[in-house]
Amino acid sequence: MLRIPNDVLPVTVAWVSFCLLSGGPAAAQSSGSWQQTCYNRCSGKANCTPSCDRKFSQCMKSGCFTEGQAFGGARHCGLPQN
Repeated sequence: MLRIPNDVLPVTVAWVSFCLLSGGPAAAQSSGSWQQTCYNRCSGKANCTPSCDRKFSQCMKSGCFTEGQAFGGARHCGLPQN
């Protein structure tokens, strides 16, 4: 039988709760907030602003924002276009 040490369970529960409730930095709620997230992520990198602007423009048309591959490339749809 698998035994879990008593000190591991509270840490695991706390971590899972944090992950589920916090939403993390990728929990943007609109096209505009995803654009700002993109700007924040690429801060200091050359030529990233045009990429963020293209993604924002596409999101305004489709309601979907696709994260960059460096951040998993997830596609977020159903976003308000503001």
